[in-house]
Amino acid sequence: MKRGLTLLLILCLFLPSLSLADCPVLTGLSEEEALSTLDADASILEIVFPSVAGADACILRMNGETMMIDAASDSLALSSVLPALRAMDLDHIDTAFVSHPHDDHVRGFAALAKNQITFDRMISCFPDNANGQMILVKRTMIANGVAIAQVADGDSWKLGEPAGVRTGC
Repeated sequence: MKRGLTLLLILCLFLPSLSLADCPVLTGLSEEEALSTLDADASILEIVFPSVAGADACILRMNGETMMIDAASDSLALSSVLPALRAMDLDHIDTAFVSHPHDDHVRGFAALAKNQITFDRMISCFPDNANGQMILVKRTMIANGVAIAQVADGDSWKLGEPAGVRTGC
């Protein structure tokens, strides 16, 4: 959990570098109110935590791109994450990111894939055989045609880049 929170903090610190520094932040508004407040061509970053109390997962959506950071355990993925995806009218995730290979963070990816959620790529900084959880999840993802990319210290990517793009090191 500590590593997941660290990842979220890092994400929040680097969001301004994604050309969002001058974007207004709107909270507590309905979608209609928020859209009426912004310019018609404004980009909106949507961040959803399906179940803060139990599901270690975060869904990010912007400009038609969707990223999921972790996917909870298999049971919480089905009881919290899958309903959130359905409520968001999502059945496809462009990028799945694994913050660390604990079952309460990665097993949900396999459960979601088995429930008609598709993925383009999975990115992690752990080897394929980091532990039994990663082996299971990566095998499931590969069987579903998902590209697997591994990043290392100093690597970076942006939503929309193809899997395996390495910019940095």
